[in-house]
Amino acid sequence: MPNELIKKTFLDANDICVIFSCGKNKAYEIINLINEQLTKAGYMTFPGKVLASALYRFMDMKEQLEMHKKAWETGDLDVKNNNDTKYS
Repeated sequence: MPNELIKKTFLDANDICVIFSCGKNKAYEIINLINEQLTKAGYMTFPGKVLASALYRFMDMKEQLEMHKKAWETGDLDVKNNNDTKYS
């Protein structure tokens, strides 16, 4: 997983495709499933995006969750340019 993704607060379908090597349809299924659970728990969600920490929790990605927490604690999360990540 590219380090740029760890620093993002929200992930979109393109990010999910990179993480899981899946197509956009599957990426949107994952986003919708997690957002549905978050909505039921009383959280606000955004169509087509998922909170990165929620994805890591729901998918049991402990290492990525820890790296995301460290980025949060050090102030390295990219909340301004969340959609400008370029992958190589």
